[in-house]
Amino acid sequence: MCYTCVVHPPSFRVCYGCWVVTLFVFVLVLLNIKIMKKVLPLILLIIVVIAAYYYIHNSKTEINTVTSEVVSSTTTQQVDESTTQALPANPVVNSDGETAVGDDEEEEDEDEDEEEEEEVQPATELYQTAAEAFDAILKGSTTYDDQVFEQFVGIGNCSWCNELYTQLKQAMLDPESSDDQKSYYAEVLAISGEPSNIETIVNAIKEAPDPDNADLYAGALEVTIGDDDTVKYLQTQLDTDNSKLHDSVLAAITNHGSPLAIQTIYDETVKNGDPDGFYSLGIGLGEVVPDEQSIPLLTELANKRDDYSHLAIKALLNSGIDGLRVVIDTLNASTDLEGDKKLLKDAVDHVSLEDETEAYARELIKTSSNPLVLNFANQILEEFEVEEDDESTDEEDSGDNDDKE
Repeated sequence: MCYTCVVHPPSFRVCYGCWVVTLFVFVLVLLNIKIMKKVLPLILLIIVVIAAYYYIHNSKTEINTVTSEVVSSTTTQQVDESTTQALPANPVVNSDGETAVGDDEEEEDEDEDEEEEEEVQPATELYQTAAEAFDAILKGSTTYDDQVFEQFVGIGNCSWCNELYTQLKQAMLDPESSDDQKSYYAEVLAISGEPSNIETIVNAIKEAPDPDNADLYAGALEVTIGDDDTVKYLQTQLDTDNSKLHDSVLAAITNHGSPLAIQTIYDETVKNGDPDGFYSLGIGLGEVVPDEQSIPLLTELANKRDDYSHLAIKALLNSGIDGLRVVIDTLNASTDLEGDKKLLKDAVDHVSLEDETEAYARELIKTSSNPLVLNFANQILEEFEVEEDDESTDEEDSGDNDDKE
């Protein structure tokens, strides 16, 4: 066998040269036999054909091999180039020495996912009995778990709710319960949407054994939610000499944006006679987020141009872009420039800084001829600039912290 056949045995084929030699030797042997002389030309022809076949076959094999190597090399080069193009300009190398691609994007996505609020299932879907629900609240009270708390928002009167409310009332008033537990139980009652539960908290404030207990029950009352039935009950508690109770009841009504709630707060504000309208306490008409049905009433109160109209303006702005449009229309319909200035006292603090608001403010600057409107629009845009500066500062601080880590 030749060198090729010895060095490349995996092919399991003998090269065409070896075949030719072998056949030639075989022919020589046959030459010694006289009978084969007659078929010698035919044998030689067969040898030539076989030799030509193997020559052509091996040539194709070599060409295919070279072609495959070229294609493989080209593909590898393309993959390497595309990978290089996909890498960032300053790739991050992890602790294992591997290039981390897209880490920043993944981290941003994770941050966005964390910021998204998880949808909380209502307690009426999670628990089958009052015992199960109370056990969840008991565990939540140890860490003041907001997620558990939100499960009971507005659950009203379900099949096992009354039994649960009875247990919560007893636990809330139990001297053995910690202050945090008392507050947690009271807040669950306050956000239930049941007026009878609100009455229990009000009575707990009135009958509290000490100021500290009164404070924690008053704090729970301030998170009250419910419908107009709740507002009607709270109305009956405003006529009291207990300032702590009065202010917590007014705060509870502030959480409601219905026309009844707004009218109740306005009447109480006028009765109190203070143009501040409890605004400095963070409650009252200026802090209400109104329902859509309340916009006409607030517009009417703003157009009164009395000492309390500035509170109605704030409430309108609390409702978003629609309320802002109403405020601008109110200003454009007025000729009392000095009176309108009073309406806008601290009003910019209540403007919602959304993209639509910014676009509207820029539109006002281009189209309005009212100096007060123009000034207010500029104040709004200044608030956007402040917000952008704050965001830039936060990003820089975050980057500095990352560098330190």
